[in-house]
Amino acid sequence: ADTGKDYLCMIVYAETADKFAYVLDIIYNDNKVEITIPLICKSLMANRVQKLTMESNSGGRLLGNNIKQRLEDNGWHRTIVNPIPTTSSQNKQARINNMSEVVQTRIFMPKNWSNRFDNFYKDVFKYISGGKNAHDDGPDCLTRVAERLTEGMGQMIVNRSVIPQVIDSKMVTQTTMTQPVLRVARVIRR
Repeated sequence: ADTGKDYLCMIVYAETADKFAYVLDIIYNDNKVEITIPLICKSLMANRVQKLTMESNSGGRLLGNNIKQRLEDNGWHRTIVNPIPTTSSQNKQARINNMSEVVQTRIFMPKNWSNRFDNFYKDVFKYISGGKNAHDDGPDCLTRVAERLTEGMGQMIVNRSVIPQVIDSKMVTQTTMTQPVLRVARVIRR
């Protein structure tokens, strides 16, 4: 996202004990890091995120260090920043296709997500399996969330759409308050 070619995508979500994700916020832009880091930190603090996982490739480790420093400068020490190397035996399109069923059945978006996260929304709905996509960072990040949810669950059925379910935003608040949750953010940076 530093060069303007690809997007940085951060999905903030509440993960329930029964492995469902309720999306709370999304940062999705192609701005320079000077603009994006303050947005990320504001969202992490506002949503009381406990763990930020991000790819350490393409400058992701440096971005993670900058986010961690900015959070500490703001007196925020509750978010663990965890840059991890990207490892996968499948290419990105295959991963997106294989996890689409999980995205559709286990990831819930707020009711007004088409307005709140309009660029993300457009890129998710424009995504074409097996085709050329101008921006696949949104579907890729959704896939990474789905992979996190299914760790240790076994293989899921494949469906070609990556469109997540929509829920009333009040439901997110009620769910996050009545069930044990982990507040997590996932960053994809190209």
